[in-house]
Amino acid sequence: MNYKIIADYHIHCNLVDRNFLLHAKGTIKENAIVAMKNGLKEIAITDHGTAHFLLGMKKESYSEMRRIIDEINQEYVSGLRDFRVLLGVEANIINSKGEIDIDDEIIQHLDLISVGYHPGASKLDAKFNYTQAAIKAMEKYDIAILHHPRYGVNPNIIEIGKVARKTNTAIELNEKHSKKDKESLRVDEVRLLKKLGVKFSLGSDSHIPGKVGKFNRTLALAIRAGLTNDDILNARGQAHNNLKLLNRGV
Repeated sequence: MNYKIIADYHIHCNLVDRNFLLHAKGTIKENAIVAMKNGLKEIAITDHGTAHFLLGMKKESYSEMRRIIDEINQEYVSGLRDFRVLLGVEANIINSKGEIDIDDEIIQHLDLISVGYHPGASKLDAKFNYTQAAIKAMEKYDIAILHHPRYGVNPNIIEIGKVARKTNTAIELNEKHSKKDKESLRVDEVRLLKKLGVKFSLGSDSHIPGKVGKFNRTLALAIRAGLTNDDILNARGQAHNNLKLLNRGV
C-alpha cells in the first residue's frame, strides 16, 4: 500500500514546566522544521494535561504555546509554505466518569484534543474501568484522537471502537508503544475496528525532533490490517478530511 502520510498528531516539545525533569528535547520550531524536511504538511504539539504530576503542563502555559505556534504559522504563511502547526493536548482521563484534566480556559487555546490513560495522572478507578471511562470521555468532549488505548490498561477495544465511530474519534496506532506487544493493538483488532468504520491515527509519540513523522512499526501494522489512506487520519484521504478540529473563533 502506498500511504500518503501528511501529518503527525502526537508530538511532545520541551516546554513542560517541571524544571526538574526534561520530558522532551525539541522546541516547537525544531519539530516543525524536521516535519517539513520529512514531507509532512501538518503537526500537532500534544503535551500532557495538567493533572500529570511529573509531565503535566501548567495551565497558564497554554497561552504562551498558542502565541509561539501562531508566530510560527504566520512565518510559514508569509513564506508561502504549505505547512502548519496545531496546538493540541494529550489530556489525561482522570477517573471512571471520563473526566479529563483540561477546562474551557485551556480549550480556548487549542486546535484539537487527544486523550489517553497515564498512571501519573489518573485515579486508580479509571484504570480498572477504562473501557467505560474512555467511552464517557468521547461522549463528553470533542476528542479527535484516543491515544495508545492499551498503554497501562486492557480495555474492550471493540466497545470503545463502536463509540469512536459515532463520535468521529480516531484510535491511535502508537509508534513508541508498538515496541511492546501488550501495549499495541493486534492486527485482528485493527481489522475488526476498520469493519466498524473506525478511523486511525498513526502517532510517532515523538520526544525528540528526529522521531517526528517516523511510523515504521505502525505502517507495518496498517499494511497487515489492510488499512487505506481513507482509514488514516494523518494520511491524505477521507479520514483527514474529517479531522475533528475545535472552533476557536478565528
